[in-house]
Amino acid sequence: MLKVAEFAPDLPSLESGVTTYVNNVVPKSLLSYGPLPALVSTGDALTLRCQGAGSFRGRTGTIKNFAGDANDLYEWDGVSAWGNVTRASGGDYSVQSDDMWDMTQYGNRIIAVNGTDAVQYYDIGTSTDFAALAGSPPVARFCWTALEFVVLGRLASKLNTIQWSAIGDTEGWTVGVDLSDEQEFPDGGRVMGGSAIGTSMTVFCETQIHVGTFVGTGDIWKFRPISVDRGCAAEGSIASWQGVNFFLAYDGFYMVAGESIIPIGTQKVDSYFWNNVNQDYLYRIVAVVDPVRKLYIVAYPSTDSTDGTPDTLLFYNFDIKRWSRASVSLDYLYRARTNVGYTLDNLPYSNLDTMPISLDSNLLSGSPKEVLAAFYTDKKLAFFNGANLEASVDTIEGQLIPGRKAKVRSIRPHVTGGTPTITIGGRNRIEDSVTWGSAVAMRSSGRCPTPSQSNYRFHRARIIVPSGSTWTDCLGVDLEAERSGIL
Repeated sequence: MLKVAEFAPDLPSLESGVTTYVNNVVPKSLLSYGPLPALVSTGDALTLRCQGAGSFRGRTGTIKNFAGDANDLYEWDGVSAWGNVTRASGGDYSVQSDDMWDMTQYGNRIIAVNGTDAVQYYDIGTSTDFAALAGSPPVARFCWTALEFVVLGRLASKLNTIQWSAIGDTEGWTVGVDLSDEQEFPDGGRVMGGSAIGTSMTVFCETQIHVGTFVGTGDIWKFRPISVDRGCAAEGSIASWQGVNFFLAYDGFYMVAGESIIPIGTQKVDSYFWNNVNQDYLYRIVAVVDPVRKLYIVAYPSTDSTDGTPDTLLFYNFDIKRWSRASVSLDYLYRARTNVGYTLDNLPYSNLDTMPISLDSNLLSGSPKEVLAAFYTDKKLAFFNGANLEASVDTIEGQLIPGRKAKVRSIRPHVTGGTPTITIGGRNRIEDSVTWGSAVAMRSSGRCPTPSQSNYRFHRARIIVPSGSTWTDCLGVDLEAERSGIL
């Protein structure tokens, strides 16, 4: 059988045991790829391109989804509408085209920054609009929560600096008071983002990575570099989950676990990515972790994207350590909670006196479950819940009869579900380009008719599952061949 294998386009295809072309599939197991559903838009569109979004759950279970464009912030009503929750005082925002909104949560308070405007906040259960955060925090591009501190990164006045709030006080920003302080990183360039878990904080700069540990009074957060030459090449590539940070450096993709920096794209997709990304628009890269499918997902503009719109997705399954790709255009990726919970106005019971559960029941609060969401190029919220996209997967390349040319007589695809078509590709010398024959469809017998062009020394197969097909696993093909001569 010519199996499908690990997607590693950086390696030569012949006898390497890897697959060098896939499209619109996700790495599902060590033996197979699975389908990718299409993005389906829902509800109203934002006024302009989405430049950031976040999903949050308050202390009582209330769900809030926010999104921002260059001028405004919006709140999703959970059904179809984005209500404008831009600050009432101060006018429209002024997010630069190469910046994004960044948001974090502390208790019931949502903090939002964009690199240009004053730090904004929204209190779940109290606020109706965002407003400037009290305490005179510095304008910043990034924010995250660490223990009982809110941290701001890439300050407008000091691009290589972070500052954190007073402990337990999002409005305490006087350095030296109640453990509020700042940290400058003099040698690593601009701050590119950060995250925290427990008593540890990770800060990415352009050419360095630092880890900070909470030590209390004195240094408060004590930082040490874990990388002095490698940093983050695209701020939107950083995605965090359970204390693990994935990111793109100028020499490829990595993950940071504790103080270990682990390559995840070496001899797999690093060269492929840098040869295919439109480097004029690195700031349009956006990434997210889908914890349900254990995927680190990077959306980036390829060299075919002339306006910077991300049109290609890379998927890294961090459980099985395998990659895949897809051709999907979008503006933004994030994890969204879609159950907004209930209020007295939309309870699913007609009579409060006879409803079978208490008004305090958790069944009436929002769900903490997150799903992968995006903003499509139509500026609308979208989910990957449509029909499966057309999938293409190449098998490994090899010699069907070692040392000789071979002619394929019969093909049996191994795809669980769907009605795949098969194209045979071949070449006689490794310096030759692959010649592809005509696609042949699978018959009711489970086999494909003999392809018209299949007489080569080296063979591979391309499995194509039509869009809209219901299938689960693509594994490879069985080929029956006969000797046709010696080369």
